[in-house]
Amino acid sequence: MEPTAALILLIISLFVYCLAFQAHRVLFSLAEEDLRSIWPEGCLPIVLRLLKSPRRISLSLWLVQRMSVLGMVLGLYKAFQTKAPQLALYSFLGISIAILVGRNIPAPRRLGTNPVMFFALISRFAWLVNLVLGPVGGLLDRGSKALNRFFSARGGEPQREHFAQQELLGLVERGCNEGALEEVEHRMIHRVLGFRDRRVSRVMTPRADMFCLPADMGLDKAAQAVREAGYSRVPVYRESKDDVAGILYAKDLLRLKLSESEDHVSTLQELLRPAYFVPVNMELGELLEELRGRKLHMALCVDEYGAISGLVTMEDILEELFGEIYDEYDLEVRRWESMGEGVFMVSGKLGLHELEGLLGIRIVEEDCNTVAGLILKRLGHFPSQGEEVEVGMLKLRVEKVGPTRILAVRVQLINHEEQ
Repeated sequence: MEPTAALILLIISLFVYCLAFQAHRVLFSLAEEDLRSIWPEGCLPIVLRLLKSPRRISLSLWLVQRMSVLGMVLGLYKAFQTKAPQLALYSFLGISIAILVGRNIPAPRRLGTNPVMFFALISRFAWLVNLVLGPVGGLLDRGSKALNRFFSARGGEPQREHFAQQELLGLVERGCNEGALEEVEHRMIHRVLGFRDRRVSRVMTPRADMFCLPADMGLDKAAQAVREAGYSRVPVYRESKDDVAGILYAKDLLRLKLSESEDHVSTLQELLRPAYFVPVNMELGELLEELRGRKLHMALCVDEYGAISGLVTMEDILEELFGEIYDEYDLEVRRWESMGEGVFMVSGKLGLHELEGLLGIRIVEEDCNTVAGLILKRLGHFPSQGEEVEVGMLKLRVEKVGPTRILAVRVQLINHEEQ
């Protein structure tokens, strides 16, 4: 092959590669509503027809990209094989830069003007690829499905759902890096994707922090306690918190006090509504559906022995998706405070997932959900003030303790520690 022909092959292969990449990117990164709004009317039927077989066109474009890479390698080799082999390295670097530029051209929806010519080129190119390589793409699709069925029958079913989620996370990261997604959207998508794997124990209010009323409390005292606490739903127990009699709704108590006809209601238990119990390891998504179906806003969490571990509300679940939600009566309490570079003072009740977000690190602990729980697990005993423990990159120092709980902890990144 002549050097001139090799250079032409190199340039054409590079152009085809970038075109195939952009075609795949445009076809599979936009919703149908976006396609209809930005695609020229003359090209839209072609695109919609191609997307009826998404895996076929996707695999066909993938083949074009791989063939283009082979064409670039062959053209590069033939162009500099005889005359100037030392230039091959520089050409290779130039091609790599050109590929990176081609892969990072701004998404069409973010271009300043309507790129009609670009969309027309993309649609006709994709149609041609599907016409030529569509049968091969279809064959690869059927082959991959057959392999999936084979491995599934042998008990080794690929975790396709997991891979799809990872692919989606990759698209989200790319969209955030390219400016197509705002940081708030980025965080929310991550919360939604991780929502189904989270358990009730992650968001529940622990038993020690539950506000409850005894069943033998008088109506007047109960009304005063509910008014001071500010809760709309309160568990009521008999002998202990493990023996829940029901849930008191503040509006029922208010309606009773305003009606001025208390003769027919003499005890708190007569106002109670049935409590709903769920296991602590129940998935949040499943609990959300249960609460919606039952038209409830609160559930009591029980462990494997039937003891009350805590309670969870609809607000707790929504906050896991959207972040902290405060109304006009909530006091925003910060559970951490920065003490300097890499040093924080945190509450013992701070969740490990919140600490991970604060420090930007990963803490692998499956049996505990809070900073206090992590310290108790590592020490194996209830700590006294001043005790320290190291967990990975962290040094945790107990700064304040109560009779039965860890109140404040000093968290320090070890790599920020003064030498």
